[in-house]
This record gives sequence, structure tokens and C-alpha cells, in this order.
Amino acid sequence: DFGVRSYTHEEATTLLDLLEERYHKGSQIVTSQVDSKGWLKLFEDPVIAEAIVDRLLHPSQKIILKGGSYRERHQNHSKSTK
Repeated sequence: DFGVRSYTHEEATTLLDLLEERYHKGSQIVTSQVDSKGWLKLFEDPVIAEAIVDRLLHPSQKIILKGGSYRERHQNHSKSTK
């Protein structure tokens, strides 16, 4: 789940290397509960942040899923069956 925490410089560099290797070679699926507008704040280095976000968003297809929490529904269901 991309974006639930900040990334160290080493993690960001590794991620950028992976994205560079995959760029225009195949599809990538990224899931996130954080809007892509907030992704730049996840990285210490703004240059690396811009490169990562650019490679994730251009070109991309965004699919937004709406609904309640699966875990919350599952927990409530489990309680009622006990």
C-alpha cells in the first residue's frame, strides 16, 4: 500500500531504480489509500520524489474504489456469527 509511510533515501533510490528498469517495458500496479497529490511529501529528496511520482503517474490509469472498510465489515460479521 504505497504512501502509508515516508520512505528513506535508500528506499526511494531503490524504488526509482526499479521504476526506471520497468518504465515502458510493462505494466505496474500500485495501490494506495493516499491521493497521488500527497505522494511528493513521502520522500526526503524532492528531485527523487518528482522522478518517482512522474514515472508512476505518466502514463497511468487511475481506478478509485469507493466503499466501506472490508476489515470493519468482516469484523462485524465475525462478531454476529459467534
